[in-house]
Amino acid sequence: MDALVLAAGVNNGRLRSCHGVSMEALIPIGRRPMVDYVVQALRHCRAIDRIVIVGPEALSSYYSGDKRVSVVAGGEDPIDSLQRGLRALALLVDSQQTAEYGGPSQQAPPVEKAAGAQSPAAADRLLIVTGDLPLLTAQTVEAFLDACRPIEGDVFYPVVRREDCQRRYPGVRRTYVRLREGWVTGGNLFLVRPAVIPGAVARARQFVRLRKSPLALSRLLGGSFVIRFLLRQLTIAQVEARVSELFRLRGHCVLSTSPELAIDVDKPSDLELVRRCLTGLPG
Repeated sequence: MDALVLAAGVNNGRLRSCHGVSMEALIPIGRRPMVDYVVQALRHCRAIDRIVIVGPEALSSYYSGDKRVSVVAGGEDPIDSLQRGLRALALLVDSQQTAEYGGPSQQAPPVEKAAGAQSPAAADRLLIVTGDLPLLTAQTVEAFLDACRPIEGDVFYPVVRREDCQRRYPGVRRTYVRLREGWVTGGNLFLVRPAVIPGAVARARQFVRLRKSPLALSRLLGGSFVIRFLLRQLTIAQVEARVSELFRLRGHCVLSTSPELAIDVDKPSDLELVRRCLTGLPG
């Protein structure tokens, strides 16, 4: 299967105080840009064929010697970046393509297939990963993919229990949600069937539009769902069912014991943690 790395975040938030590079993906950890830890984990994953990074064009020269890795410029928002990556993989062709890129000559060229054909099952799935997961390893990716393999579905999303995060990385600060099964945090990668993405994108944009209107968002989610969430009575199965209904697809939450799937770098304390873990040096 192919992998898409979303790494187009501008470094204008809390991480700006840690380093002055223009894009978060370029923040150094040791002597490597942060996103390279994600790319190398994917490169060493047996199931992954092509890797497309949607992010800083400066990375093109960094990966110029690797035929499996390609870089395309990011979009105006994560959804736009996702669509650009899909087009580079020739997984999304729609009527907006010419308008957005200004004509065929300006489109990102489809990424060349690596030698050796994928199996039909592998070709029917795409791994989407954010570029700020430097603790990711090939082993944790493969374990997640193995857990998804026997399940019939369209979208797979890992969730990690709080105790597993704190056991492996004491003191790590994450955002947790209380479900009936316990406190969990979401991962930063998705395994998806590309065919469902165009329909899901429209709904995702609706969520983005409503994110600053709690009342409208609550109406979209449904009153009983929101009440169960506030009372901490929601189960993972109920979340799966509601998401599947809203996005008109088969979604599955996959419980994982690997906090590396969920520890993204979006604040200085995160960067300090991963630098300490990966280089042995303080942040």
